[in-house]
Amino acid sequence: SVWLWQKIAARIGLYAAYAFGCLAEVVGVTASVAMGGHIGPLLGGFLLGGTFIAITALGLQTGRQLVPRAPRRVLALMTASFGLGQIIGPIVAGLLAQATGDFFLASIVAAAVLLVSGAITWSAAPKSP
Repeated sequence: SVWLWQKIAARIGLYAAYAFGCLAEVVGVTASVAMGGHIGPLLGGFLLGGTFIAITALGLQTGRQLVPRAPRRVLALMTASFGLGQIIGPIVAGLLAQATGDFFLASIVAAAVLLVSGAITWSAAPKSP
């Protein structure tokens, strides 16, 4: 998937590729809980599996472009932020699941966070003169 998304980024731009990757993940996460039968989880697995590592790679490249004079600092900040999200996300998801009895709302909240991430990256893209 990283190879494919690098080709996409070369064609439409790094920031746009990241944003579209986040959008694909939004569709995957939402489909996994909103569509009945086998198709929702299968579509979710395909879209998440086809984007997760690539989104990480594109995100790291984007960070290096945003702060070219301090690449180690931005990569360290991004890694720490990812780790914090790996701690906070499951706690919030567990609390939401406990309150509602399933993971539907937790998954929709995760999809919303992905949507915000894509929108922020899209808005950070360098503007042509």
